Amino acid sequence: AKYASGDFFLFLDNDTKIFEDTLQNFIYYIQKNPDHIVQLKLIKEDNTIDAAGGIIDDLGYSYEKNRGDSQDKVNEYSKVLYAKGAAMGMSRKVFEDLGGFDKEYFYGYDETDICLRAWKMGYKVVFIPISTVIHFEHGSFTKNEKKKIETLTYFLESRRLYFIFKNFNSKFIIERLHIITFYFLGSIFSDIFRRREPSLAKARVKALGWFLSRIPTIISQRSKRKKIKLDEYKLMKLGLIIRHKHIK
Repeated sequence: AKYASGDFFLFLDNDTKIFEDTLQNFIYYIQKNPDHIVQLKLIKEDNTIDAAGGIIDDLGYSYEKNRGDSQDKVNEYSKVLYAKGAAMGMSRKVFEDLGGFDKEYFYGYDETDICLRAWKMGYKVVFIPISTVIHFEHGSFTKNEKKKIETLTYFLESRRLYFIFKNFNSKFIIERLHIITFYFLGSIFSDIFRRREPSLAKARVKALGWFLSRIPTIISQRSKRKKIKLDEYKLMKLGLIIRHKHIK
């Protein structure tokens, strides 16, 4: 983004491939809707959906829509909470108005973060079925499956906590703080005693340490927030944030 010269940005993973009309259809839509962030139709090699955008729950866990469905059956435009960064586009103006990506993220939640901030500032995030990208999912992590899971656990847990406490409404957080704590500690105990994977518990403790080290950054980020037009309560009414599935 720093070196790009165009009016529109299209972010793609390094294991994606576009079709002949992908860019044309993306530009067609974004020129007519320059205040939208868009999720392109992201498909796997077997023609099933990899992502058609996503929503989050009130504990910050993300859920990708239509994953595994036949791509031929997913043809409706729809509002989503976030666009998956493997195929996400927006105008330069929106990107710069949002301040770009938060550099505290390394893997996971960077696209969720910028999209939630977009909604709060009055922009929209939309899945557009007319522009398609293939995602091969070769991945950039180690082939060692155990080490890969440990790495993913560390990044996803640390950045989820950072995402929640940086972005969520204070009242919204306070109402759920005991549940957030319960699930985090419960995951550690489950790693040790049920899954018998103490290395995963260690990864979560490491994630907590990283999050705690970023509290001054979180306080600073919250103090700089622009006026919010949509908060978490309104986004729940829109169905873009849901209640955590284990909470009745």
